Amino acid sequence: MKDHGLGVDIIINDIQANPSCTHGPTILFERFHSNGSSSKYYACSACRDRRDCSFYHLADQKFTQAKEEVWQNVIREASSKGRHTDVYNRSKSIKELPGLQRAYCLTCSELLGSKRTGHGKCTLKTPLFDSVMSQPSLLLPPKENSRFEAQYMFSANSVKVIMGMLNQLNAKKVLCLGTPRIFEEISNSPEKNMSSLLMDIDGRYCAFFSPSEFVRYNMFNHHFFDGDRAKETYLQFVTGNEKLVVVADPPFGGRMELLAHNLLTIQKEWRVANKLSEENQLSVFFIFPYFMEPQVLGQLPNFVMLDYQVDYDNHPLYSSGPKGMAQGSAVRVFVNDRPSLFALPENKGYRLCDICDRWVQSTNKHCNKCKGCMSKDGRTYKHCDDCNKCVKPSWNHCSGCQKCQPQDHKCGDAENTVKSFLCHSCGKEGHKRVDCPDRKRSLSVSEIDTQNKKRKFNHSAGVGGIDPGRSLKANKKKKQKKKKKFVSSDQADNKNELPVKNQRADKIIKTGKKNKRILSNQVSNGSEALAKNSGTAKDNANASSPEKKSDVYKKKQFRKSSKPQSPKMNKENLTGIKKGKKKVIQNKKKSKKHTKGKA
Repeated sequence: MKDHGLGVDIIINDIQANPSCTHGPTILFERFHSNGSSSKYYACSACRDRRDCSFYHLADQKFTQAKEEVWQNVIREASSKGRHTDVYNRSKSIKELPGLQRAYCLTCSELLGSKRTGHGKCTLKTPLFDSVMSQPSLLLPPKENSRFEAQYMFSANSVKVIMGMLNQLNAKKVLCLGTPRIFEEISNSPEKNMSSLLMDIDGRYCAFFSPSEFVRYNMFNHHFFDGDRAKETYLQFVTGNEKLVVVADPPFGGRMELLAHNLLTIQKEWRVANKLSEENQLSVFFIFPYFMEPQVLGQLPNFVMLDYQVDYDNHPLYSSGPKGMAQGSAVRVFVNDRPSLFALPENKGYRLCDICDRWVQSTNKHCNKCKGCMSKDGRTYKHCDDCNKCVKPSWNHCSGCQKCQPQDHKCGDAENTVKSFLCHSCGKEGHKRVDCPDRKRSLSVSEIDTQNKKRKFNHSAGVGGIDPGRSLKANKKKKQKKKKKFVSSDQADNKNELPVKNQRADKIIKTGKKNKRILSNQVSNGSEALAKNSGTAKDNANASSPEKKSDVYKKKQFRKSSKPQSPKMNKENLTGIKKGKKKVIQNKKKSKKHTKGKA
């Protein structure tokens, strides 16, 4: 049975000192196993699938110089293909052309002019007028890899509302983390008197925005792909007396620990750049689903969730319309300022709650017992006196579970829910598994492999366990192929028999009433090992001619052949073997009679 573990935690250390992959410094993870142990390893910060980034290194193993050189070469090769300055300089001349002569290759992700050699079979989008060139988020097809960099773009209505929220804070600078629509709105609206810097992991924007407007960036490890020059651009932007606001729309599947650590790092660098004390707070709009509120507030306790529902143009669920969720989008805006500062549009179904002093949805009714507008998903919640809190309208109080549950729930699930809050290592309350005092020592990679029967991702290909140039499937095939190899007798020890692990499967041949094993080994000089009738397998690799082969070996060759060369020859051999058996039996009978006669 494979041990899928009890989950993975993140160890926040000096991330910049960790080994690096093509997406910047890796993250130190700790996987917990059902036997109470744990194993630590480094993996990519941006990719949740090892097929997208194959970096994997166990923390208890030394990161050798050879492995480091391999990855440095991979990183160097990846960065040389698309330096921001080079890509933008190539696109400058194309931007000067008329819109009818400009095109964008959707296949190669490349901006083209009138010369389009080599793109005959590609999908081109043309013409490209200035209005499209200034809004590439409308031109570029959104990436759809949900485990790496899936892209969902704000709807026009959501852009308008978020811009209104920025105006209510008197923002003059906006740092856009993964929000190209907000950046484009500010850049194309000089009357708003705002400046912005886009920081996103999508390198396709390098062809449309200059290095002073766009920085390729990984928001999970605070990595700048273009090095110190890009980081200097970012530090210059956050420096100044103007009101700065960060608008972040991260991937919803990303780890909240890393996102929170990154936001706190930006706030710290903002304070250092402007020589501010810790009392000064950087305003942040953090956009995340409402059902992740416990995780968000657990990492960012000074944030509060607004009631505004953020819509996307290309999301299958978080959008308005018939394809969206019944109660509307589940995405909200978390802020670290007073909620009363943000007025939401009344024509979109929002109202001001005078008691709470904040804007909420019109269906979110104030509860005097809870002393607040408690709805999370847009429906009107009901108060449960037994639970002493407001719950969803479709939930009922269950006496068996002693709390409100969905109508179709099973009471046994409540016990599992309680167990999930216990320590996975010792089963006690009061602490999490990371802080468990009784936790066993971390096992070495060999011990973990033995107990878990070789976990899925523990490759053996390449330097240090990983070949960065090969996919997960290719590494697995290489490992299986490597296992099938066997050593010849010249490479083995000078013994009568080859090592057991290098022998091929024994063939069992029945001769009379006894089973005799014939070992078939491949020898480097082309001859084959023979077996004697004594039943013990010995190395007869020095046999020179086929004429000296034993009858047992002939019989083995006959049974082994799946396609007979000649039916007559096979019948003759078979009858000969049968006659030989009969003679042996007859001789035995005669000898028995002879001994009886003597007696």
